[in-house]
Amino acid sequence: LDASEYTDVAEVFAAKVNYLADLIQRSRNCIVYSGAGLSTSAGIQDYASQSDRSLSGSGGDASSFRSPMCAQPTAAHRVLVALYRSGKLK
Repeated sequence: LDASEYTDVAEVFAAKVNYLADLIQRSRNCIVYSGAGLSTSAGIQDYASQSDRSLSGSGGDASSFRSPMCAQPTAAHRVLVALYRSGKLK
């Protein structure tokens, strides 16, 4: 299974976004199944990973630790809040 990320051309990306928006709009129940990656771009470290930046104590430099309290919401977080406030996400 290849989990590589790639970038779509603008037209393909727009079509995918429109299709997803239509699915959400027509849905009666919408859920989000996400992992820690949703928050890593906000500056919250993935404590479960085995990377050198992990908080698990398996490596990394303690001086590079950044408190999750310093994190700022990402566009993904804001979209989830908007979906919740609109009643689409329970």
